Amino acid sequence: MREVDGMTVRLELLQRLAAIEALMGGRPPRARPFAQIAALRSVARAHGLIPVERLAGKLADTLGRGEGPATFRPWLDVLGQAIDGNATGDAEADAYIASVMVRLGA
Repeated sequence: MREVDGMTVRLELLQRLAAIEALMGGRPPRARPFAQIAALRSVARAHGLIPVERLAGKLADTLGRGEGPATFRPWLDVLGQAIDGNATGDAEADAYIASVMVRLGA
């Protein structure tokens, strides 16, 4: 991914993440933004951002199980970190996922 393209993609992903967070605001979450998460995953996949794609999938899984904000907040936080980063591989994805598991005490 070229640097300019990468910046544009990351900006789009960050905007999508902000929209997801806005939909999920409040307690309990006001909405379950599965379509928005799927769109974020699609953009990440198209640009080879495996960590972002996998973290978004884990977020969707967490929401699908009906877990609360204390459980999905770490996924959102680390997803933002992955979008800001330059990681593209499975090893980096595993590291991001492991960091969420540590935060969750799993």
